[in-house]
Amino acid sequence: MDTIQKLLLTTLVLFSNFAFGQWTQMNLDSLYYIENLSMLDDDLGYAKIQENFNGMRFLEKTTDGGVTWTGINLPNGGNEFQAMHFYADGQGVVVFRSVSSAPTPTRIFQTNDDGANWLDISPDTTATGIGIAQCQCLDQNTGFLATDNMFYATTDGGTSWFSKDVGASIISMDFYDAQHGTIGTFDGTFAYMGGVVATTDGGQTWNSLVLTDY
Repeated sequence: MDTIQKLLLTTLVLFSNFAFGQWTQMNLDSLYYIENLSMLDDDLGYAKIQENFNGMRFLEKTTDGGVTWTGINLPNGGNEFQAMHFYADGQGVVVFRSVSSAPTPTRIFQTNDDGANWLDISPDTTATGIGIAQCQCLDQNTGFLATDNMFYATTDGGTSWFSKDVGASIISMDFYDAQHGTIGTFDGTFAYMGGVVATTDGGQTWNSLVLTDY
């Protein structure tokens, strides 16, 4: 019986290490914290990092799973770096907000060379937002931008954009392909209520689930 118990215990320990031992702490100075993270594989990733002391935000890249980080140059897009998403090595988008830059206070920039060059691919007009922009690109042509109540989509690399008011503040966004995606919403009140909206036609129409609790 003791032998069986020992075998079971050994099996449990091995299983626990296998099932739960797959996480390691990323190397980041305690003065900074990660706001957004795009990991393309186990080693390659990008992060929007904020400094605790003065609130400054940076874009950095890792090629060794977070052991070391290298800074990426940002475009001169405004005074508030809000969001980023990288979909391939060296290829991604960032979102800035500058409330005085009408009619595009929220602007999205694309790079194909790790920030050596940035192209402003913003829609002709954008909403100002409440400081919580979202962006995602599936490739160089297909991308999504969200701020305030407004959702924007492009299939030609930002040459043209489709826009849609989803009726609530957008705080999260995830697209599986060009047609299928979900958005998390916030009602903008101190009740902190929200919901989920989903599309199967690239944002032309949305099905909504409104949550009725905090």
